[in-house]
Amino acid sequence: MIRFHCNSGSHVRIQNLKSLINWPRFRSLQNEVEELEELRDTRECFYEAKRIEMRKFKEIAESFVVNCRTEVESLRNRVNLLKSSFMELKSNSGNSCNSEITAAEMRRLELQAEKDNMCRIIDCNHQIKAQLQKQLQIILMTQTQDKSVTANYSST
Repeated sequence: MIRFHCNSGSHVRIQNLKSLINWPRFRSLQNEVEELEELRDTRECFYEAKRIEMRKFKEIAESFVVNCRTEVESLRNRVNLLKSSFMELKSNSGNSCNSEITAAEMRRLELQAEKDNMCRIIDCNHQIKAQLQKQLQIILMTQTQDKSVTANYSST
């Protein structure tokens, strides 16, 4: 077995040369890690902003649905009141005039049209809500996939 003996000066020089060789690789890896961390932070900020945006939209949509349902219920009550008034007028046809009956019937038709319009709006809102829930699920699945890809990339 052959052994090489180096004096301490050449040993220090060898260590310095090794450091110079490894430094660019280390710096390159460190830069890559920093870029990946910045990318992760940017994605997290983006997804958090989207989550907040979706949450606010969902709250607004739910509030709108509640308001529409309240309005529909109010319209139903008014229609029922008009129906009962109309029936009362019909039973007292000898005492009432045709113009009042016609006006009540017109008002009933207007209220029925408003009710139908509100029902269409509520149905549309349900469809929008379902679409938004699907979009939110897709965003969350994409975020989960991105995190796993980033984790796999970081581990290699």
